[in-house]
Amino acid sequence: MKRWGIKRLSGALAFITLMGIFRSAGYFAVSKIIPKSMRSSGFGIFKIFFMNCVALFEDAPTIRDMSDLLGCSHQNAKQILTKLEKQGFVEVQQDLNDKRKQRMILTNKAIEFRRHYDASSEEAMQFIFEGISREELVTTISVFTRLNKNVDQLKGRIEL
Repeated sequence: MKRWGIKRLSGALAFITLMGIFRSAGYFAVSKIIPKSMRSSGFGIFKIFFMNCVALFEDAPTIRDMSDLLGCSHQNAKQILTKLEKQGFVEVQQDLNDKRKQRMILTNKAIEFRRHYDASSEEAMQFIFEGISREELVTTISVFTRLNKNVDQLKGRIEL
């Protein structure tokens, strides 16, 4: 068995530590934004993120638009859409010009949810990023962007 060098070990420990920090921050943010009753029914941060992404589009997005934006498969986007639709947060409508396409729009329930929890979300984000300078944030984003590129390159080299 090969011994880990100090650089490799410190990199692995830093990665594990960062993942723990993000998981803790995510749990905190979710607890501030999502009522306990909704969390227990499987309503998580990714569904909120999905709804926020739907709201980014000028025209109602298709499932493909969402899967491209989120970097996930068509099936994953469809699963989230289906769950949000069942919960009354998203409505699916057929495209007027292309009957093969389905477009999604936020319902009044989703719009009200976003309006109600925007303040809590903003408060949670302010707390999480408190004391972090813009330079530190830019560096962190740069490091994670590079890590993501490295992982993508690794995926191309080995079968995971």
